[in-house]
Amino acid sequence: MKKLSKWSLLLVVITAINQAEASQVALRDTIQVDSAFTDLLLPENPIGISGADGSISIDLGQGKSLFLWGDSFLGPIKDNIRQQPSKFILGNTATLMSKDSIRSLYSGNFDQPSSFIDVKEEEKGKYWYWPGDAIIYKEKLLVFMAKYSKKANENGPFAFQYEGCDFLLLDPVNYNILDRSPFIASSNPIHYGHAILRKDNVLYIYGSKADNKNFRSELHVMRARIKGNRLEKLEYWNGSNWVKKADKSQAVKGINSMVSEQFSVRELNGKIVLINQDRYQIPGKILSYTADNFQGPFAQEKLLYQINEPELKSDSLFTYNAMFHPQIRRNNSVLVSYNVNTYSERLWWKKASVYRPRFIWIPIDSIFN
Repeated sequence: MKKLSKWSLLLVVITAINQAEASQVALRDTIQVDSAFTDLLLPENPIGISGADGSISIDLGQGKSLFLWGDSFLGPIKDNIRQQPSKFILGNTATLMSKDSIRSLYSGNFDQPSSFIDVKEEEKGKYWYWPGDAIIYKEKLLVFMAKYSKKANENGPFAFQYEGCDFLLLDPVNYNILDRSPFIASSNPIHYGHAILRKDNVLYIYGSKADNKNFRSELHVMRARIKGNRLEKLEYWNGSNWVKKADKSQAVKGINSMVSEQFSVRELNGKIVLINQDRYQIPGKILSYTADNFQGPFAQEKLLYQINEPELKSDSLFTYNAMFHPQIRRNNSVLVSYNVNTYSERLWWKKASVYRPRFIWIPIDSIFN
């Protein structure tokens, strides 16, 4: 049975979130940056998750959301300086957010922590999971996890390679793994599983296909039927029809920006909404697109936010993978996030802000009008 950290701390209620101070940004007077929300999810607590990326949220219903993180730091922060003892988890962690509490989730304990969702026992030490998207279906948590390994004879923060994607079923109460199966092989150039939508028992599964040499990146979509603990009848969108051959997949139409490795596709106000941060721009722009159908075409490109990180150059920062959290709202705005990281490895263990996501409130009307 998975041993989870039992750390749980009452932090703030939603009314406190609503009262948090927020700064106005230049792009739209009504868009607000909310640093208090980062502190809410990743508090400066001795044994909780205090630094991460990924920022994928799953609506669990009843006011609860599960945030899935990638590589994570544990441990206290004081005056934006990471304190000792601090720990690092290669892989993934999670935060369970309810109306009045926050709970960090990872396996093991603070002294010997490990991933929230781990690879098979025989794969540990060679592979790790970074999170994809997830959804609740028939009292089970359906999760896609991308598998990675370290590149041989290479060092540094980017010495890793994609090894495919697994499909897992978890118990949504204790997060035990109920079933696991390979879903996409590493030979498939499309990294499916970064965003999913469901209609009845059919999953629409989105993925990114990148050509980094030519600075091109596309959005693709496939679909599969849920049957028991498996996905069957896999089909791929070829631009005009659903086909059975994976190599016939074509890019979803109507997207002018370069699709990031991870992104969000969610339903809002009867529309399919894509939130994308242009893959090759630094510090980046966050854009939205809408569609009437799961397979597109997308239209209504909107520039929601021009990212502005004042210490971008001094801290060697880069930003990536904007995410959409429409189940979390304040007045007439929804929550959007983007991830921040640094090329300076020495800063990871010193300056906490170089590896903590940013959250902003986007007016719903700005997506559709």
